[in-house]
Amino acid sequence: MRLVASCLGMLLLSVVAGCGDRSPASAPSAPAIPEPDLEPLWLQLGSQEASQVCEAMWTLEVLGPKAAAFLKGKLMPVPPDPARVCRLVSELDNDHYDVRERATHELEGLGEVVRDALAQALQGASSPESRERLGLLLARLDEGAAEWRRVNAIQVLGAIGTPEAREVLGALADGDPAVREALARVRR
Repeated sequence: MRLVASCLGMLLLSVVAGCGDRSPASAPSAPAIPEPDLEPLWLQLGSQEASQVCEAMWTLEVLGPKAAAFLKGKLMPVPPDPARVCRLVSELDNDHYDVRERATHELEGLGEVVRDALAQALQGASSPESRERLGLLLARLDEGAAEWRRVNAIQVLGAIGTPEAREVLGALADGDPAVREALARVRR
């Protein structure tokens, strides 16, 4: 079991069965995962399934600097282009299922930074499909998946321990006890 202080100051209990039994020294060589394919791992960090979280954390730890750079973009996001968010919201009502699914996953991946846009879109949604998807996205934000994702990503950066990972943790550490704790572990 790992106790991790969240960035909200609440204490979250992260039970990730088996994750603590692995070490980078016993890790297989880094899998060849192109940058765009890291997105599913980011989403898995917020899963309610411990096995999915463990798999994502382990894979990201093994990827080291590549994962640190990816997580930096996720943990220190640049606000998304409003036109992109608008396009993704409109795609929630697309005739093609795969387009709706992709838009849903992309919006979920953007997390808290699009909460206001999603709430506003929900108020003006005209179709049952887009209302359902927007409601689901907002509910997922309320469930704390984004917070779990953040806490687990901070743990991964602490485990990676490279200069890039320390740089990201250092930038995030201001006022965040969970990040300060991860950074202290890396410096030991």
